[in-house]
Amino acid sequence: MSLSEQQPCVVVTGATGYFGGYFVSALAKHYRVIALARSADKLAALKAQNSEAAQINIDTQVCDLSDLQASRDLMRQLMQTNNIIGLVNNAFPLGKATGFNTPEGALNSINTDMVSQAFCAGALAPLVLIQEFGNALMQRGAAGKIVNISSMYASVSPDPALYEGKTTFNPVSYGMTKAALEYLTKYVASFWGAKGIRCNAIAPGPFPNTEFESENATRDEPFLARLKAKNCNHQVGHPSQLIGALTLLLSDDAEFINGEIIRVDGGWTVR
Repeated sequence: MSLSEQQPCVVVTGATGYFGGYFVSALAKHYRVIALARSADKLAALKAQNSEAAQINIDTQVCDLSDLQASRDLMRQLMQTNNIIGLVNNAFPLGKATGFNTPEGALNSINTDMVSQAFCAGALAPLVLIQEFGNALMQRGAAGKIVNISSMYASVSPDPALYEGKTTFNPVSYGMTKAALEYLTKYVASFWGAKGIRCNAIAPGPFPNTEFESENATRDEPFLARLKAKNCNHQVGHPSQLIGALTLLLSDDAEFINGEIIRVDGGWTVR
């Protein structure tokens, strides 16, 4: 069976994170999904959580995006053996290693290792995966869709008032990396659009993880109330509210959407 005869496939990075789990479950209804994450145990749990029908459409691969050469090699191998038509760059290490919620991550003290780790997983790894994805498709004369998961903090800075009296905060490494990812989105669209490769980004607003334990999870009700009060909708988002934009950008209905940053933020960035 040739690659073009296989079921269309989408690669999702950061598949076991707060967004990633919802992305994989939703996309598995329409595509075969290759879920990438660092933990084999979490990938196995992700597969087990999905319905029996969805499990048929979910494959998993352990991948540490901080190892750029290994990530490149894996993506090249996947492109050679699967009919991959979509790539979702969702992964980002939200933890102390990149400056989140630790005094060392504050603006006056954040070190270059934290920023480098953020850039490696959040900007350099997407570049590497995009290169392998695009080069393989263009060599075959096939079309493809890339969706990068950005953030409202690519275009606006966090409000310091949100974090007054709190030990949690969003470090500069995050917004710097997401701004780079948005530029990469536009650059890929500009240079590869005529070759059949569409590249867009989704920029979520306040989507605090309140569902499972992680380094960046929160159940701080006063903090959540501050987030809601600052937003036009007076709400915070849930990952299920990103699925519409994601499925649209991966579909043929978005054929004339290229290089766009779709903000799903409840109006956070309009004022």
